[in-house]
Amino acid sequence: MRVSLITFTRNSGRFIRGLLKDVNDVVDEVIVVDGCSTDETVEIAKSYGAKVYTRRPWGYKDLDVAFAINKASYDWILLLDVDERLNRRLRGELKDVLSTIEGKWSVVEVARANISNGKLLYEPFWPDWQIRLFKKGSVEITGLIHNYIRPLRKVYRLPTKYYILHLPCPASMSKLVNYARYEALEYSEFRRRGSSTRKDLVIKEIYKLAPLTIPLHALSLMVNQLTKYGYLNVPTLKALLERVLYDNIVHTLIKTRGGRKTRIARLIEEKGVVRLLNLDREDPRLSTCT
Repeated sequence: MRVSLITFTRNSGRFIRGLLKDVNDVVDEVIVVDGCSTDETVEIAKSYGAKVYTRRPWGYKDLDVAFAINKASYDWILLLDVDERLNRRLRGELKDVLSTIEGKWSVVEVARANISNGKLLYEPFWPDWQIRLFKKGSVEITGLIHNYIRPLRKVYRLPTKYYILHLPCPASMSKLVNYARYEALEYSEFRRRGSSTRKDLVIKEIYKLAPLTIPLHALSLMVNQLTKYGYLNVPTLKALLERVLYDNIVHTLIKTRGGRKTRIARLIEEKGVVRLLNLDREDPRLSTCT
């Protein structure tokens, strides 16, 4: 059972060595799509035998995933960001897991544990289910932010004894706003991540008055956290407030855009950015940093 790792970098020297060292004995090939790094990222990746491809940076990796998959030699793909690590059990048993599900499942969701200041972020950040193992042809890569992988087969969830560690990598306010702008450009309406429970329906009503209801929204999430778990650590509180701010920015941008942008967003959402712009293909214009 052979596996290709795909990952994405831009001045990621701080993280890339740890990732490649972590999976060195687990995967059979490493594909790195680099967004014109100016630090030692590329040199470190090549020192671990990675195949490195340069692509002009977009601001987020989702648009390069299809390209990376096409460069992979093997059917099974493991997708990890540079600030993610396999937990010890998954690292040691990955090939056994794939052998067990081979022929039954081809799309696998893995729980992701988000870590901040050495502490686990609780709900809604655990378990943070992510499609990170799949076979070629079993998913469609749309390039849409936060929803760049659409499964074409039934999805198997690994038991939570297997999980991915997401290391702390603080996002700047400018990055937060840029991501919100991308999401507002790509979706015809606001789509909150999560289930359609009564609590979610209440939050949906709160969103209608965004951004005026940011304090109320934050309070409702904190109350839910305390009611369900009885505690709320500082890192989780900080992450909740960032989520509230981000979602309200997205909702406000969608609410205030014009009809033309909404029609464009509907087209992008339906077709996917990758298909519309042929981003899965080799293009010399995208392989230069000038």
